[in-house]
Amino acid sequence: MANGGARGVMKTQNPMMGGNAIMPQANTVRRAPNINQTAAAGINDSIAGARREMNYRPGMVGAAQYGPSATSGQGYQAAGSSGQGYNAATNFGRGFNAAGVGSQGYESTDTGARGFQSGDAGSSGYGAEDANAQGYSSANATGTGYGAERVGSTPQVGANDVRSGLLADTDLSSYMNQFDDAVVDSTLSDLDRARQIQAQNIGANATAAGAFGGSRHALREAENNRNFYDQAAKTAASLRQSGFNNAQQMGLTDIGNTMQADRANQSANLQADSLTANLSQQAAMANQASANQAAQFGAQAQNQASLANQAAQNRASEFSAGAQNQVGLANAAAANRASEFGSSASNQAALANAAASNRASEFGASADNAAAMASAAAANQASQFGASAANQAARQAAQQQQQANMFGAQASNTARLANQAALNQASQFGAQARNTASLANQASLNQARQFGSQAANTAALANQNAFNQAGQFNAQQRQAAQMANQNAGLAGSQQRLAAGNQLGNLANLGFGMGQTLTGNLAQDGAMKQGLNQLLIDAARNQYNQYQNQPFKDVGLISAALGQSPVPQTTTTSKQPGLFDYLTLGAGMM
Repeated sequence: MANGGARGVMKTQNPMMGGNAIMPQANTVRRAPNINQTAAAGINDSIAGARREMNYRPGMVGAAQYGPSATSGQGYQAAGSSGQGYNAATNFGRGFNAAGVGSQGYESTDTGARGFQSGDAGSSGYGAEDANAQGYSSANATGTGYGAERVGSTPQVGANDVRSGLLADTDLSSYMNQFDDAVVDSTLSDLDRARQIQAQNIGANATAAGAFGGSRHALREAENNRNFYDQAAKTAASLRQSGFNNAQQMGLTDIGNTMQADRANQSANLQADSLTANLSQQAAMANQASANQAAQFGAQAQNQASLANQAAQNRASEFSAGAQNQVGLANAAAANRASEFGSSASNQAALANAAASNRASEFGASADNAAAMASAAAANQASQFGASAANQAARQAAQQQQQANMFGAQASNTARLANQAALNQASQFGAQARNTASLANQASLNQARQFGSQAANTAALANQNAFNQAGQFNAQQRQAAQMANQNAGLAGSQQRLAAGNQLGNLANLGFGMGQTLTGNLAQDGAMKQGLNQLLIDAARNQYNQYQNQPFKDVGLISAALGQSPVPQTTTTSKQPGLFDYLTLGAGMM
């Protein structure tokens, strides 16, 4: 960069003056990369990605349902028991026809008839034996419960803290352009070269005007130097400010990128912690359901075992009580039959004794009456004797016939009553035995059917509960899977939106850098154009001086010779100077 001031200037030989003339030379500018097109392409890609994600529709999560299985209770048909009766045997009493006797009348002597007091037959009864019913106390079944399992505490979800970076805490030295000093030095060198050229022009003009080394010459050089230093200070400050602004912008960009990365990491950590917490909660709920199901199954098993033991104890107690009641009934029936048999034998003996006593009394009374009638007959004449004897014989024959008929009827009636009682007792015992057996069979059949129905109902309820729990668990798993898929889709959409946003930010950053570079290039072009214009103007002025120098020399010679000066035409034109272009360039910044 030491010879940077000579760029764009070519020295040529002046054919008239034999000196070197400064001629302008075209500068070759390297074309900068088209960062604007790159930034525009990035912005279009970001807009297209955002538009695609705006049309994203997360999958709908439908509540999973399941149809609970219904169970119908199984009853049982109770066995009916019909009572077995018996037909009581009927007994027809057998009577007898009293023997008739023809009475032969006579005028009898009155005699007093001697009667007899018939003997009373006392009926001997018996006390029926009481049968004590043997009951039983039913066994109590205690229900076994279970304690519901509790779900542990829900895992806490913590998000990483995101802190915004500060530009004040950022070291901008690493963002400064390492060529800033070289650019400033090169620019100042060019400005100094322009100052020197302008100083040469001022000196040449002062020499031409005959004021070289004078106050006017010094004033113009001081003004030239002042303009140079002012423009140099403004140019250096502008270049360094531009470099600082670029470094500050890049520092802010890195702070923004770091902020986006921290937010992305925070979102990823939050999603991971949320997923872990959800999985832990689901595992805890699954363990709770399993523990509750196991405890419920154990309690049901204990309750079923307790109910089965209760039923077995009740059946055993009922069987023992039934057996004891049957034994008591059999003993009572046997005692009643024995008492009834003894009472019947006592009554028959009493009836026989009463009949014998009545016959003896009747015979004594009859003998007395016969003796009285015999005495009356003997007293009444011999005619009456024949009638009395005939009547007595007839009465005795009728009496004997009537007693014989009465005894046969009584014996027949007694035998029939005994046979009727025995037949009724046998029929009643058989009917009772059949009724007892039918009741026992009915109870056993009802218990068997009831036990089978209870077992079927218990199995159906257990199967229904298991099927419902399985359906509910499967529905929960399907719904959890759908929610996880929905969350994954939303997370992917968020990540794609974040990537599009980051791409848009990078594109905006590139676009800003492109605008900055374009401005810098425009400023650099304006400055170079001004410098080139200054060089061209300086070369043109020098060329004009070279052209006018012969005329000046002729004028001087003529003046020295005392001749009139040669008429000359002077054309004055305003050409923009170096400081005009520098001022214009500074205003564009």
